[in-house]
Amino acid sequence: MLSAVIFGIAITLSAAKADEVTVRTGPNTVRRVTGEIVEYNAEVLMVQRTGRKESFEPITIESFVTTWPASYTEGRKKMASSQWQEAIVDLREAVADESRLWAQRQIIADTVRCYAALGEYQKAAATFKVIYRNTPITRHLSVLPIQWWVDNSNAAELETLKSWLRDIPPLKLAAASRLLTSPLRREAQQSLQDLVLDTNPRIAILATCQLWRDEVVQATPETVARWEEKLQRLSPDLRTGPAYVVAATLARQGDWQDAAELFLRCPILFGNQHELAAQSLLAAAGSLEKLDRHRQAATLYREIITRFPKSKCASQSQQLLSNLDPS
Repeated sequence: MLSAVIFGIAITLSAAKADEVTVRTGPNTVRRVTGEIVEYNAEVLMVQRTGRKESFEPITIESFVTTWPASYTEGRKKMASSQWQEAIVDLREAVADESRLWAQRQIIADTVRCYAALGEYQKAAATFKVIYRNTPITRHLSVLPIQWWVDNSNAAELETLKSWLRDIPPLKLAAASRLLTSPLRREAQQSLQDLVLDTNPRIAILATCQLWRDEVVQATPETVARWEEKLQRLSPDLRTGPAYVVAATLARQGDWQDAAELFLRCPILFGNQHELAAQSLLAAAGSLEKLDRHRQAATLYREIITRFPKSKCASQSQQLLSNLDPS
């Protein structure tokens, strides 16, 4: 059991009952399937029904309802209020309370999110490896601390990140993303170029999109159009980071309105990616300031301070807000 190691969801507290999966069958049609979810990874969601199993592509899954341990429910509540350390305690208990492997992986993925939100990246990485060892075709790549913005404050982590470059592909990807604007830029670029050829297509596409960051300054409108087309073909859970790069490029080109709108989609659609959501709101506020929409920018700065109080973005927002309104 995974509990022996480091340790759309709907949460149900009633007695165990059949799982229900809502599958998109057309532009305006869905199908509801009941049974027991026996596997859920990046390639398949499998439901055991009476006398047979049915498999569905994850991209067609609208939502699912299952019965979770009460400890997981408590952990999720604490995550919703940014009580990351307290949530980790509940999530550890939930892994022990849960017997389904796919569900254990989901709980462990939330634990990774908590560590990433706390800035404890080594623990996030070690915990993610538990998921990867169980199934390399994990659907939880989005919880990794992958960096999509310019941040030169990773110097203290250089040795750790260098070791990740020699680790499993997902950690190699995370390390390269955080080293791309560091003195180890060349090593990061080479690692990303290697990962573009990875046999896992989800890792390969994220590595490809990471390399877009090198093109932001020289990108033409045609380049942006090509990237936007690629965005639409990405799995929704992988779209946020690449969308941030596109928005940053639009901002670089002076298209502040489109940049602000795209930056804002990231935290609205994918607010569970804590660090990226905060960065996206901060960048959106900056774009709004360029449009002289200072009141709206101030609203976003306050939202960052409220939602992400311990983040670097919150400190920056406090300073920017005081510049807008000295009182």
